[in-house]
Amino acid sequence: MYRRFLFFIFLLNFVCVNAQQNQRLRDSILKYQFLNPNLAVEFGMEYVELREGTTPDQEMVKTYSKIGEILLYMELYSSALDYFNSALQIRNSVKEIRKGKTLYSKTNPPWVVLNIGNVYFKNRNYEKAMEKFEEAKKLFDIEKNPINRRNGLNTSNSNIGLVYGALGEYDKQEEIYYKVYDSLVSNPLNKNGENYNSTVLYSMSQILSVKLLKGDLISAQNKLNEINEFFESKKNQEEHLSISLLMRNFGYAYSIMGAYYQSKKEYKKAIKNLLKATELFKSFPVEVNVTGSRLSECYLAIGQTDIAKEIALKNLTFKNISDREKSYNYKVLEKIYIKTKNNDLLLNVKDSLILISTAANSRKVFKTLNDLETQILLSDSARALNESRIRYNSYLYILIIASVILFFSLVTIRINFNYQKEKGSRLELEKEKIKVELDQKNRELVSKANFII
Repeated sequence: MYRRFLFFIFLLNFVCVNAQQNQRLRDSILKYQFLNPNLAVEFGMEYVELREGTTPDQEMVKTYSKIGEILLYMELYSSALDYFNSALQIRNSVKEIRKGKTLYSKTNPPWVVLNIGNVYFKNRNYEKAMEKFEEAKKLFDIEKNPINRRNGLNTSNSNIGLVYGALGEYDKQEEIYYKVYDSLVSNPLNKNGENYNSTVLYSMSQILSVKLLKGDLISAQNKLNEINEFFESKKNQEEHLSISLLMRNFGYAYSIMGAYYQSKKEYKKAIKNLLKATELFKSFPVEVNVTGSRLSECYLAIGQTDIAKEIALKNLTFKNISDREKSYNYKVLEKIYIKTKNNDLLLNVKDSLILISTAANSRKVFKTLNDLETQILLSDSARALNESRIRYNSYLYILIIASVILFFSLVTIRINFNYQKEKGSRLELEKEKIKVELDQKNRELVSKANFII
């Protein structure tokens, strides 16, 4: 008995320690997803190893999805899709307990669907991206959690706006961005949400970007001024401003301005805005790397090759840099080495560019996307089949119950009929008996009367 008690205490302690470890890893993933995404992924790998062989649950689905989201943020699309695929498979194996009944989850996780759309968008498959964003929007529309629902709908609509922008339909894009902004600022419930100020600032930056795409520089500059005023009015509300999303999203505004001036070949103005963005991004390595690629191109364009080379080489030291950013920086180095006639280094750079241009990674991405679409279709089919089986079993159960009730009803009616029949027969016999007795008494009375006479 004592040993059993000790074993129970040990088991309980083990479960509690594991739960605490899982939560610690999840907290670390969320903490470093933007500040140090490589470290966040390492914590994610530790979580995956810890949960191996355990019973799937919603926490596991969310964590796998978050790891995929971080890898997508780093533009490591193939790896991201692997985790999204795993999240879907785990979700399909998770059972929900409701009022004593075991039910399988009925819909795909909306954030996973949304992020699959992001992968399509990044790879310029705008039709499939739009399809996924619309699907995610429908899923968020039936989301029970009101905060998740609002955030999901706003993000889905913003991404739909991105697709319209990529297709050159800037008026539709602008209309959607303003609707998202109005939805954020007009709903008082949003103001109590986490990261409200940073989300509003990001929405303002999106409006800024579409102003620039439409060539309305004056309106864009006015919007930038609004963004500056908003940031100044809200920055004191942040406990750690330098690592806040408010700071990062403020940097996006200047990054957008820098990209615009670069596209217009106004490189000095571009550099001014990109340097401002880099300073704001200093706690966010992915953004620093992306902005650095633009800076190196701008410095090369104005003939400052030493600075361009320094930035490009520094960018390439970033751990897990995406192929796209590698390509940008190698092309800068290629032009510099051609100009300086450094043939040995030029050959190395060309080899690296050839390796990237083979598009092996792109082919893998599209293959994984196709596999993921197949997995989603199979999941939907399995879910539909499961629901059909549930409906069939329900109908069968109802039919059996109804048949049993009908059988007992018929038996009861038959027994009652026989009883009433038997009762009627007895009554008839008693009636005949009474009649006979009455007739006999009548005869006796008649006989007595005759005798008296």
